[in-house]
Amino acid sequence: MKKLIAFALLVLTLIFAVPSNADSIRAPKGYAGKLWDETLALYGTSDDVTHFVCTATPIQKIDGGYVLLTAGHCVQTVSKDVQFSVAEEVGGARQPVALIKAYFGEDIDFAIFNLKTTKNYPVATLGPNDKLTVGDKIFSPNFALGLGKQLSIGTISTRNMSQSEQCSEVDCVGAFIVQEYAGGGASGAAVISAKTHHVIGLLQAEFENGNVGFQIEPISRFAKFMAGPNQPHPREDVQVDPSVDPLAPTGIVIPESDFQTQYGPEHPFLMTVHGIDPTFIQGGYTFQVATDRIELPDEFYNAPVFIREDKVGLYSLVSIESLVWEPLDVLSKVPPSN
Repeated sequence: MKKLIAFALLVLTLIFAVPSNADSIRAPKGYAGKLWDETLALYGTSDDVTHFVCTATPIQKIDGGYVLLTAGHCVQTVSKDVQFSVAEEVGGARQPVALIKAYFGEDIDFAIFNLKTTKNYPVATLGPNDKLTVGDKIFSPNFALGLGKQLSIGTISTRNMSQSEQCSEVDCVGAFIVQEYAGGGASGAAVISAKTHHVIGLLQAEFENGNVGFQIEPISRFAKFMAGPNQPHPREDVQVDPSVDPLAPTGIVIPESDFQTQYGPEHPFLMTVHGIDPTFIQGGYTFQVATDRIELPDEFYNAPVFIREDKVGLYSLVSIESLVWEPLDVLSKVPPSN
C-alpha cells in the first residue's frame, strides 16, 4: 500500500511539474533579459485605427522618461495625422510618445521620440562601431511582422558596402549586412555587438533578391543626424499613392475591415486562381499579369492583394496578410480613360 501511495504522489508531482500551456516560455535573464526589457513596439493610430509600425529602443534617461530611437523611415512614410505610442509587448498597454526629430535619406535613417513614463527601462549604449569584424556575433531584439517580441541572434556578414549595381549612394552605400532572422516590423531595431554590448546600428531593410541578409544603418551616422536638420513629417518628397502601393512602405499590415478607413472606397482585387495572363484593375489602371509564371504563397489567395510598382518600374505583388513582396511580371499597364 505504501508503494502505491508513493507511486501516486510521484505521478501527481510529474503532472503538476509539466507546463500546461505556452505561457511557460519565460523571458530571458541576464544580458539577454536586459535587451528584451529595453525593446519596445512602436504603434501608429489614425482615425481611431491602430497598427503596429516598427521597433524602438530607449537610448537616454531624461527627466520624467526616456528618449527612444528607431529608424527614420518608420515615421517619414506615414501620414501627418498619425499619433505614435509604444508597448512592451504586441497587444500590450500602450504609452503615448512624441516625435522629436526624424530624417530619412541622404545616408541617414534615424528618428527619436520622447516617452514620458514612471516605468523603469534599461537604456542601450550607442557605439562606437569602428572596430567591427566580419563574423562578429550580434543581438537584435525586434518585433518582426508584429508577431511578438523576438530575440534574434546573428553575425556581421559584410564590411561597409560600396556602390554597385545593387547598392547606390542614396540606398545602401556605407551600410553593412548582418545575417539574422527578422522581417517587416523589425525596422528600427537595435543591432548590438555581443563583444562590446554597444548598439552598432539599426536594422533598416531586407534585400529583396538573394536572401543575403539585412541592411544595417551604422550608428556612427547618429551624430550626423543629431547635428543636422529635422526633416518635415512626413518627408515632403515622398508621395504615398495607395493606388500604386497601398502599403508603401509603412510596414503596416492592413486588416480588410480597416481598408476603406485607411485608403478610401477603392478595394484591391482578389486573386483566386492563377489563370493565364489574367487582367486586374487597381486604382483605375488595368494590369495584365503573367501570374502563371510564378508560384505564390497561400496568403496571396482569397485575400485582397495589390500590385506594387517601385521607382525603377519593377512590379511586385503584396497581400494584406503578408509583408512579403513577390516579384511580378506585368505584361501591360493601361491608364484609366478620361
